[in-house]
Amino acid sequence: MRKPYIVVIACVTLLLAAFAGLQWLEANSATTLLETARRIRPHATASEVKQMLGPATYTFQSPDFPPWLEASAVGGVKQGTVLVYTINRFHPKLLIIHLLPDSGVQFVTWEPT
Repeated sequence: MRKPYIVVIACVTLLLAAFAGLQWLEANSATTLLETARRIRPHATASEVKQMLGPATYTFQSPDFPPWLEASAVGGVKQGTVLVYTINRFHPKLLIIHLLPDSGVQFVTWEPT
C-alpha cells in the first residue's frame, strides 16, 4: 500500500529538482549576460570594447543589416557600427552593441539566438 505513495513522491521530487535546475541555469545565463553588458561603459570606442570582450562574433556597418538584426532594437539605426557577441550559456543570446564613429557606444541590447 505504501509503495504507490513512495513512487509518486519520488516522481514529484524528481520533477521539482529538474524544474529548480532549469531555473538555476536560466538565472546563471541572465547573470552572465548582464555582467557582460555592465562591463561596457557608455561612449567606449570599438577598440576598447574589443579589448574588454575580445573579437566580435559579427560586425555590421549600418544600414547594411541582415533581416534578424533589422528586426531588433537597432533596426532603425542609420549610421555607425554594430558589434554582436554570442553569449553561450543555457539559453544563448546575442549581445548587440551600437557604436557611432564620433562618440562610441550608444546603447547595448540583446536578442535570443
